[in-house]
Amino acid sequence: MSWENEGLKLEGIVTLPRPEIAKAPYKTLVFPHGGPHSRSVRGFSFVAQVFAARGYLVFEPNFRGSAGYGQAFIDADRFDFGGGDMRDLLSGVDFLDAIEKDRRGSRHRHVDHAAQPLLAPAPQNELCVRMDRLLVAHRLQPSPSAFGRGS
Repeated sequence: MSWENEGLKLEGIVTLPRPEIAKAPYKTLVFPHGGPHSRSVRGFSFVAQVFAARGYLVFEPNFRGSAGYGQAFIDADRFDFGGGDMRDLLSGVDFLDAIEKDRRGSRHRHVDHAAQPLLAPAPQNELCVRMDRLLVAHRLQPSPSAFGRGS
């Protein structure tokens, strides 16, 4: 998937659940790569497959600062870590919503409030406000029961 934000062309990997597991609109899991100078690549991702098998659309964005797009792209995040890269991530989620709206004529997404307490402190934090639509994987520390094992 590709989209634009603030004049930058951005890309991300989207993994969908199989149709017999879940139907759109899907619960969305945002799985940003580590780094900042790493990247998400096409290929098998165990984490993406585990969550897709549980009915999630998994979105792995390559935000500004990601490797593999040239030095200017890496430098676009310099002195703004947590700013531009977060706006890129959120604009990718908005792009996914726009695709869903066009496809279904609705902006409705499944609500997953379980992730809200896992976020950083400020309720006015933009990501926290958007938690009714998505789950952020790098803050997620699932218990064994999250995958159907344990109590």
